[in-house]
Amino acid sequence: SEITWTSPSGSMTTGDTLKIQNISYSHAGEYTCTADHPNSEPKSDSIIIIVEGPPTVSVILDQFEVLLNHTLSITCITNATHNPSLIWSKGEEEVVSRDGMLVSVAGNSSTVNINRVREEDATSYSCKLNDLIHNPVSKTIQVNLSTSIYLSRPLPDQSGITNCNFSVACPVMGGTRNLSVIWYKEATAVVSG
Repeated sequence: SEITWTSPSGSMTTGDTLKIQNISYSHAGEYTCTADHPNSEPKSDSIIIIVEGPPTVSVILDQFEVLLNHTLSITCITNATHNPSLIWSKGEEEVVSRDGMLVSVAGNSSTVNINRVREEDATSYSCKLNDLIHNPVSKTIQVNLSTSIYLSRPLPDQSGITNCNFSVACPVMGGTRNLSVIWYKEATAVVSG
């Protein structure tokens, strides 16, 4: 009896085992194995070979600008299919969930959520894929503090009583350090006191 393999390109090889050296994307497709014996009808069956490349890690944005005390979510995604493990690092240290920071995994993605961004959260984060078959691959995301400022809520009108002390706080947020607030009354700077 003779066994013949037919490839998607129509080429044929004989033998009971199909061997492909240095498999590449061009080898993907349907292969048919046909057994031929002089005393019976030929018998055939087909398989589909899917060729996967090395896994990748991708991020939506590789740089974020965020305000102090705001929330931040950074996510990486992999196309790995062999039990991928995505590990986050912040600088050189592995990121672990802590008060205000949560690492979550859903399918082939991993997300770091920071509830209230602190100055020390502004650094580079790397998402590294460890899989059992391929070399590790990673992507880096840079997180920077925004120097923008904003008012966290509108200032309502205030009432004061004569001959009593009065104070009101400006609900300014953001920026980094050395923030100064100047109050004005009808375009003239007001000095406290």
